[in-house]
Amino acid sequence: MQNIVYPSTFDMQPFLKQGSLEELNELLHYTWNEERLCALKERGVNIEVYVGECDTIINALHVKDFFVPYASVYYLKRVGHILK
Repeated sequence: MQNIVYPSTFDMQPFLKQGSLEELNELLHYTWNEERLCALKERGVNIEVYVGECDTIINALHVKDFFVPYASVYYLKRVGHILK
């Protein structure tokens, strides 16, 4: 749980929900489809992506670079995965 809140000390325990192994597998192996993202953008759908510079769960720079062609990306300094 510390990886989620870093660098803050926010208590995530009230929000914890134990998921199934199937849900975890789906989350860990999800692949973003660039063609679908492009199609959404072409249809006028506005996508907003918020990513924290200090995220220890994902590679924040990789996420930012991936979504820039399809979305408005907000790269927030000095915050982690929960953006607090």
